Amino acid sequence: MGFMRITNNEAESRYEAHEDDELVGFLDYRRVGESVLLVHTESLREGRGIGSKLAEFALHDLENDKVTVTCPFVKRYLEKHPDPRVTVR
Repeated sequence: MGFMRITNNEAESRYEAHEDDELVGFLDYRRVGESVLLVHTESLREGRGIGSKLAEFALHDLENDKVTVTCPFVKRYLEKHPDPRVTVR
């Protein structure tokens, strides 16, 4: 297990988690007008907290945007870490 780096890959409309230059997870989003819709989280290594780290990073990165969540994983994350700025559908 190496150092995990999370970045916003705007060309692919997703946040990506890399460990030692290997993709280990991602969180897909869509820009809809002035809103950002978080739609799907995929962890390629289960049980390591990758999805939670992606959700935390994305929500922090989008703190000045209107965010709507349809992704089931991010919905569960927000049940434990509520954020009043986020709309859950």
